Amino acid sequence: MTTQKSAAEPMVQIPETYVVLPLRNAVFFPRQVLPLSVGRESSLRVLEEAQRDNLPILLIAQRDGAVTNPQAADLHSLGTIGKILKVFNLPDGTKSILVQGLSRARVLTFLQTEPYIKVVAHQVEDEGSTDIEIEALASAIKSVFHKVVELSPELNEDQLSIVLNLSDPGAVADIPVSMLNAGLEEKQAILETLGLKERLQKAHKLLSTILQRLELGNKIQS
Repeated sequence: MTTQKSAAEPMVQIPETYVVLPLRNAVFFPRQVLPLSVGRESSLRVLEEAQRDNLPILLIAQRDGAVTNPQAADLHSLGTIGKILKVFNLPDGTKSILVQGLSRARVLTFLQTEPYIKVVAHQVEDEGSTDIEIEALASAIKSVFHKVVELSPELNEDQLSIVLNLSDPGAVADIPVSMLNAGLEEKQAILETLGLKERLQKAHKLLSTILQRLELGNKIQS
């Protein structure tokens, strides 16, 4: 990220240009490591440019995953800057990539949508500092997530270990949610919540709802 800072002024984020990888049925969070299949011609072009110049990409969820050629109106305004860790070429001409989330970014303007999407965006940071209430919320999220892992066949002990070892409250809000089989709109709403306390509250509410469903399903099976 490009930044400017003087001795008397705080750090200021400078807008930068990014190529965009639209996500059909996923919401991507900072700190998350995600494998993705890339097959659309426009998305393959995005990877080519990013690899050629060793650039980060901006991953943004589509509003409707059924849209095959998304335009500006088809994308959310806030996504996640990602670093491509690995690219695997597949026999059918598509690619599989492993990408790591770096930070949230808000789109300021679209520069082009063909042959692929390019935007001007700026990095956005969490709002609010850590206090006792935030620490308590983070602890509560870890506790609920522990119970969710115990009941969910889709989660494992490695994922639980990752969450329990998180120290940054923003990560405690993001990472458990990124692991959940939850609605895309619910995940996008949490991604777009910059206020740290509010995001922790939303994450805790989502996790608690999922835990209630799992507990009910477990009782029915019993």
